[in-house]
Amino acid sequence: MAYIADTIYIFRELTRLLYVVVTSPFAIIGSVLMLGSVTWQE
Repeated sequence: MAYIADTIYIFRELTRLLYVVVTSPFAIIGSVLMLGSVTWQE
């Protein structure tokens, strides 16, 4: 039962985070820069 509650909670938090990222242009720019820096380190 705890697994179900945890899964629902994590899903809700990820959905909320995804909404903020999609609606925020600064978050999109930041994520692109972050992904770019990760690829450069490799």
